[in-house]
Amino acid sequence: MKFRNYCLVVFGNTVGILKEVVQISEIEPNVLDAKGVSILTFTSNIEPRELNDYFRTNRRNFLLFDLNPDFSGFNFEKLDINDGLFGYLKFMSEQTLQEKTNRLINEFDVPPIITKSETLITEEDIDRMNSDEKNELLNILIDRGITKSLSDNDQKLLRKLSSKQA
Repeated sequence: MKFRNYCLVVFGNTVGILKEVVQISEIEPNVLDAKGVSILTFTSNIEPRELNDYFRTNRRNFLLFDLNPDFSGFNFEKLDINDGLFGYLKFMSEQTLQEKTNRLINEFDVPPIITKSETLITEEDIDRMNSDEKNELLNILIDRGITKSLSDNDQKLLRKLSSKQA
């Protein structure tokens, strides 16, 4: 997960494209709209492959570029167009993107469910977990079993998690 600056060029049907980009953008997208072509620049933490799938699912004809200067370039002779689409990059440097990424990661950085070698979770706790929490616990138990033997309680939880009832 990493914030990136993107340029999206949409051809043909451009109706609703701004709304689609607003849903995935960290900032208000910059738009140049012409007949049958829209160019949008925006910042997002969604990976290029996922954006590719998103725009394909929405049946768009498009080109998508990561605006990292090491990988791409741009220039519009009309300065108002150039500044309108790409002026925000002055404030969205690689360092700024990295800071945004770090803040986002810190928001998701939750203490692990299990902190000791003995799991303090009961089978009833598993019944109250959502699928992501169950998955995380299952991965922790599997990893623990690889590095050392599981406690009796861990083995019981692992059986519960791997059963169809969990």
